[in-house]
Amino acid sequence: MHRRIMTIVAALAALLLGVSNLALAHPGGEDDGTRHDSRHALHDFGHDSDAEGHIDPDVNYGLRLVGQDTLAGVDDGRYTDVWADGRGYAYVGTFEEPTCDRSGVYISDISDPENPTTVSMVKSPPNTRVNDVKTVEVDGMTVLIHTLEPCGTTVPSGTQGQGGIALWDVTDPTQPRSLKRNFLDFGVHNTYPWHDGDNTYLIGVNDDELQDVFIVDITKPQSPKLLSEVGLPDWPDAQDEQSDGTGAFSASFNHDVWVTDLGDGDFQAVVSYWDAGFVTLDVNDPANPMFVDDSTYPDPDPVNGFSPPEGNAHAAVYNADSSQILAGDEDFDPYRVVAEITSGTFAGTLFNGTQGDNVPQISDETGLVGQVRYVGTACGGDIPDPDGATIALIERGGCTFTLKAQTAEAEGYEGAIVFNSEGGDPPCEASVSPIAEAGIPFLFVARSVGYELLGIEGYDPDNCPGGENPALPAVGALGESVSVTAEWDGWGYFHLLDRETLDELGYYAPAQVNDPAFAEGFGDLTMHNVEGDPDDPNVAYIAWYSLGMRVVELNTGADIEPPEDETGAADWEAATPAVDDYYGNNVTEVGRWISPDGSNFWGVTVTEIGGQEYILASDRNSGLHIFQMDESYCEIFVEDGVCP
Repeated sequence: MHRRIMTIVAALAALLLGVSNLALAHPGGEDDGTRHDSRHALHDFGHDSDAEGHIDPDVNYGLRLVGQDTLAGVDDGRYTDVWADGRGYAYVGTFEEPTCDRSGVYISDISDPENPTTVSMVKSPPNTRVNDVKTVEVDGMTVLIHTLEPCGTTVPSGTQGQGGIALWDVTDPTQPRSLKRNFLDFGVHNTYPWHDGDNTYLIGVNDDELQDVFIVDITKPQSPKLLSEVGLPDWPDAQDEQSDGTGAFSASFNHDVWVTDLGDGDFQAVVSYWDAGFVTLDVNDPANPMFVDDSTYPDPDPVNGFSPPEGNAHAAVYNADSSQILAGDEDFDPYRVVAEITSGTFAGTLFNGTQGDNVPQISDETGLVGQVRYVGTACGGDIPDPDGATIALIERGGCTFTLKAQTAEAEGYEGAIVFNSEGGDPPCEASVSPIAEAGIPFLFVARSVGYELLGIEGYDPDNCPGGENPALPAVGALGESVSVTAEWDGWGYFHLLDRETLDELGYYAPAQVNDPAFAEGFGDLTMHNVEGDPDDPNVAYIAWYSLGMRVVELNTGADIEPPEDETGAADWEAATPAVDDYYGNNVTEVGRWISPDGSNFWGVTVTEIGGQEYILASDRNSGLHIFQMDESYCEIFVEDGVCP
């Protein structure tokens, strides 16, 4: 299972503030296998319910599946977001990892919800993926907007694909017509359009720069105009201990955006700013967006009791009357790594460490303890044998992370730690998430940590790259002893916030989110996207990866925790099919749907067809699903079940 792990004292946000261009690791074309050279590459091809197991349904109720369109039948290509244009058409993006050979947007005719049919596809440029899709009406024309992010194999020039946004005329969805193939020169993760009088604007996520909130005028979609770029460095009131980074993936950056009209043309945006929380902006002057407020995560975490809390503000929208914000965290790693140097000059120093994906994972039962030995770049062949050490310390560069890990494993090391190279892009101190496959634990650390693990004083991060720093020792040098362990802190879940104060009003999490028995083998159990009911301010729909589609009622006053057996673990037989197998405060579950074959839901949106409301959802492995709320619907998958 892919994990994104850092220590509880990580300060990646500060590291990122020193990096202006988060691009590829090896401009010569050697792809060593990384995910976090781009701090927004959060949804790569490691999330697969089929490959990793899945949650078996116990009871599906309240949310009835009406129809399904498998689109291109891509079962390993990772469909992404879903949107509806209000005219009976749905739009579904694709990542198409790892090859990016069929990325783009599929358009489905959903006018007959029981029999949706794919009618066309908009292709993205080669080695470019589509994370987000939206449509907006501009002067009688339906405009499709989709994001562009580089992906796929690194080419010899050191670049991948294209960034920016693309705009298409889909007034006739069967014949999409290009308006602007790619606008902007940076990767864009998410977008949201809105009308203000006769003008149409779009707010988005800049993947590559510190001023990562941008606004574009698309009143003339053939010739969009960039109006503004702002970000966390511009908002001193949003900067605090949490914005410096908290939890496992410790960073602060824009991940998602949404805009609402508070009334009488008073427009506000909510920006999901990872550990800095959910930030609100006054966007009445799109050329000069102004900071309003930011949220702070309760400490300790109200569900798992962990301190400091995880953070990871991933996506947020406004409810129907804009009185509340429906928000969610994305946390792919239910464990928090604690890595410490235990000998020598730097004894007692805690350090960041991100684990590889297809390697044994450090958890509360599996640690990595011992002395390190420096083995160079470990690109195959002979390397110094352990000779009393247990952990290979490796410099990044020259070959893939997988080869490094397997080389260390073949030599008899029990684990490996790779420290960043001086010439990497981003350099030295930035963290990456390494794609590595081996039979030993494998971590990536900043270059400064590599020096500390070797007991070398005098390293100055400001002198890297290009400045003077102490030389590395000869290959084979012994380093310090380390202890790498982990603590359970659960998966990401849903928060209900007051829009004016950004105070937390409630939360909701399926019980598996806080149960270590579901740490591995069940797919990703973090929530993903959320959308409110367009008419009812007290209803929200959530795409929850392997935990399926969830529907919650808000402001119920309920305080629910799952029942426990005598061991303290969740008593699933007692809790199912009764609908109290979740954590809820002022939020009550009223519907769920999990496929018997396993779910992997990413996107959700609400639309009207023939005067009736439907919920559209995108499953990464099986395409478009169309649901309706149905209080009478209940399907039991457990013995002796009774419908609620």
